[in-house]
Amino acid sequence: MAEILNWDEIKEEFHQGSLLLGNGSSIAVHECFKYESLYEKSVELGYLTEKVQAVFEKFGVNDFELVLRRLWQAKLVNEALDLPRGEVEIAYEKVRNALISTVRETHVKYDDARLHLQSIYKFMQSFETVISLNYDLIVYWAAQYGNNTLGNWFKDCFQSSEFRNDWRNLRSPYYAKGATLYFLITTVAQPA
Repeated sequence: MAEILNWDEIKEEFHQGSLLLGNGSSIAVHECFKYESLYEKSVELGYLTEKVQAVFEKFGVNDFELVLRRLWQAKLVNEALDLPRGEVEIAYEKVRNALISTVRETHVKYDDARLHLQSIYKFMQSFETVISLNYDLIVYWAAQYGNNTLGNWFKDCFQSSEFRNDWRNLRSPYYAKGATLYFLITTVAQPA
């Protein structure tokens, strides 16, 4: 059986490694990011039709990402069987848009998250790379909060509104004693 270790016991082994953040990190800041909360709010706001709610019920979940993944897989099955585009793609778009709209509507306010930002950036600064799979602004806010104290420590690899493909060159400190690159990667993507 796998043993779960306390971070303080192993952190020296991972100095300057990479940190991958999932939804649990956002939930630690505010409960509005829990799947159950997002689902209930989405239904309350009318973003999920009864037909689309039936998809969640069929799988017995309130997890938008799982439902999106399964709808995407159904789309692939339909393509393999040469079935015409239709209800699966429509449902995917409705779930995707519902998630985006619900997060936009319920996102924690900066002032409510601020008390967590210092501890978050201090934790993130010990990593070379931070990757957030969340669809919120917590990591971005923490990085900017940290930069106000540390200088240009946290870099998002954008310059003049363009993503730098040579982002590895940004690892060198610039008006700071260190550097952490951070990437905000949304998991609510359009299916190909």
